[in-house]
Amino acid sequence: MAGIFIILIAAVQLTTGYKFILAATTSVLVFPNLALLPHDVPLQYKLIINVYLLTGAILYATVSVARVKRLKQIAKLETAFAEQQEETERLARVDALTGLWNRRHFFELTKREIYRAGREGTLPGILLVLDIDHFKNINDSFGHACGDELLKHLARTWTGTLRESDILGRIGGEEFAIMLPATGILEGEQVAERIRQAAKGEAVCFNGFSCSATVSIGGVVIQQAETIDHALSRADRLLYEAKNSGRNCVKLQDDAPVSQG
Repeated sequence: MAGIFIILIAAVQLTTGYKFILAATTSVLVFPNLALLPHDVPLQYKLIINVYLLTGAILYATVSVARVKRLKQIAKLETAFAEQQEETERLARVDALTGLWNRRHFFELTKREIYRAGREGTLPGILLVLDIDHFKNINDSFGHACGDELLKHLARTWTGTLRESDILGRIGGEEFAIMLPATGILEGEQVAERIRQAAKGEAVCFNGFSCSATVSIGGVVIQQAETIDHALSRADRLLYEAKNSGRNCVKLQDDAPVSQG
């Protein structure tokens, strides 16, 4: 009987791999041993007691294994749910096409920088608004799929041009915005020019077609206590000025009276 019990427990251990079964095996083997029972107890009762103890041990091991498996399944589901929740939150912040920050999250990040600068008593930095020139013509001539590839390509190119602390987002169809924290007008002009040159020098090949684009840029120095909406409105006016000046150029304004009435 004890030999059979050992074989059964060994099989359960090999199947499950749970270490606690070894402890259960050891404890169970001590009590059902026939030699531990009084000598005047008939052999058949000794065998019955041994079988009951053996059955109880196997049931205990089986239930314990099932419980551990269930706990592992629950932990796995909780991990998957947390990862899915994190991915959902990330997608709510990211533009699906380009992988850049979307308009809403770009505004949130920029507001934080403006608040930080106000607390430290410094200028927040530069706000650039970019618009791809004649983008509708690109879509009409090469197709929207080619236009999408161009947007993604430019997003990757500009991301590689900027600092890690800079904030780049897609705020419209072919319109992008960049926040350059703690940046002055001279450095801002240099960055804007690099962005313009990077767009001009890039071409995208798609379905046998090669298309490229230029970009017009308007930018302002964000003033202390200025809202992002007001700064964006000022930058938009300079963007239109760049468009009216022949496109493929940069128009930056150092400062302006902040009237947000």
